[in-house]
Amino acid sequence: NIFVIFFVFLFGLTFISATCSLGANPLTLNVGAKPGQEVVGTWNLYNLYGDRITHTSINKIQGPDWKIKYDPELHKANYEVSGEIQIIEENVALEKSEVVLEIPKDPPKGTSYVKHPSQEGYIPVKPVKIYITIPQDAKIGQNYKFVFEAQGNCFSDPGAAIPGIATQLEFNV
Repeated sequence: NIFVIFFVFLFGLTFISATCSLGANPLTLNVGAKPGQEVVGTWNLYNLYGDRITHTSINKIQGPDWKIKYDPELHKANYEVSGEIQIIEENVALEKSEVVLEIPKDPPKGTSYVKHPSQEGYIPVKPVKIYITIPQDAKIGQNYKFVFEAQGNCFSDPGAAIPGIATQLEFNV
């Protein structure tokens, strides 16, 4: 019995500790513009609670068929996982981070900071810019709703499964 309990405890801890985390700020953006203009919104993504890198891809899941660009763009990236090279498509890779009390004078490249909503300090975030070009035939005075989804995935050790996670941004033009 002790042998069985030991293995259940050992494998149970391995499964529980494998976590993928994805947070976002803001969850809603509202911008005004005229036909022919390009608008930009910044969506800040972060990983405060995971224990591994969250590979995040962004897609429009609702809204008109207008020209949309992302910065950083969706790209293929290579990672070594358990001695093997794995390829994944991502806009940003979110390493686990911690809340900081002060914003560093020289922050890491590609990192910004947002005020934590419920505690003292700042959250390190990876900003993704979303560019939407409003077509010339868009109606003035009409509201157009876009919904973007950030889907996060994490690599796991062989044999372990980590479910993907997602969050959404409502972008109103």
